[in-house]
Formats: sequence, C-alpha cells, structure tokens
Amino acid sequence: MKRKTISKRNQLQIIDNVLEGEYPACTKKCLEYDVSCPEQNSECRMWVDYEDDLNCVHAGIVKNGRMTLREISDRLGVSYVRICQIESATKKKMFRLLAEEGFY
Repeated sequence: MKRKTISKRNQLQIIDNVLEGEYPACTKKCLEYDVSCPEQNSECRMWVDYEDDLNCVHAGIVKNGRMTLREISDRLGVSYVRICQIESATKKKMFRLLAEEGFY
C-alpha cells in the first residue's frame, strides 16, 4: 500500500493552524522553502539526522503523517526493538500519570 503524501500547501496550513509556540520557527521556514535544517541547529530537541524529513521531527510528522514504529526506528537509526521498549515505557508512565490525576 502506497503512503499518501501531504501537499506542500497543506503542510504549511497544518503549521499555520498550530498554536504559536508549538513548532520552532525554523520548522515553518524549512517546510516553506523545502530546505533541510542545518547541522548547526542540532542542539534543537527536534533535530534528527534524516535528510528526507528536512532533519526535523516536526517536519517529518507534517510531511508523512502517522508513521509505524519501524519507520521511526529507521529515521532515528536505532533498532525496532528499542523503539518498542521506549513506546512501552512511555505508555506506562502516561497511564501512571493519568491514574494519579484521576483520569484513568
């Protein structure tokens, strides 16, 4: 099954619709000009060494939509098993925090 790609116009509209401060300012510029984020910006928490996604986690999500754990592991350069471990730990923490707040 071929993955749908999101048009450039829709990508920018998604970024515009997000509340101010949610995305770094560089993400919108990278998407607008279709230019990868420079390695000098690697201190940014959203920087990832993956040129196809403009070296930005946010740009990758906007461009590709939902991704499988396997796709995420390819982008981050870690094993699929490690991504599954991180997902499991995150879910446990999330459910614990929701339970403490009385939501779960």
